[in-house]
Amino acid sequence: MTGGRFDFDDGGTYCGGWEDGKAHGHGICTGPKGQGEYAGSWSHGFEIVGVYTWPSGNTYKGYWSQGKRHGLGVENKGRWIYRGEWSHGFKGRYGCISFGNYRLLLAGSGRSETPLQWHHA
Repeated sequence: MTGGRFDFDDGGTYCGGWEDGKAHGHGICTGPKGQGEYAGSWSHGFEIVGVYTWPSGNTYKGYWSQGKRHGLGVENKGRWIYRGEWSHGFKGRYGCISFGNYRLLLAGSGRSETPLQWHHA
């Protein structure tokens, strides 16, 4: 495995490990004009586990598969925090949404969550 920096035609960059011409190992990829950044582990060109930060400051910390959030992860959007499963880029069957001191436990498909209970922390 080798490493280095690659500058994309659109202005994005990748700094980190390479194998067979693809991101592999640990690295940081920044989108064009600061349109987000992923820092973490890569396997043959795909994100595995790491942190994606949007220009707004929102973040996702967790697992990935084939370029999509997949597995356990935490998404922070301002005061909203989702902790739980992800499946092919969508919220998974089980998770918890927090807003300030309130928590909502979820069970569902990610697109149509069913609230289990609200509680004040």
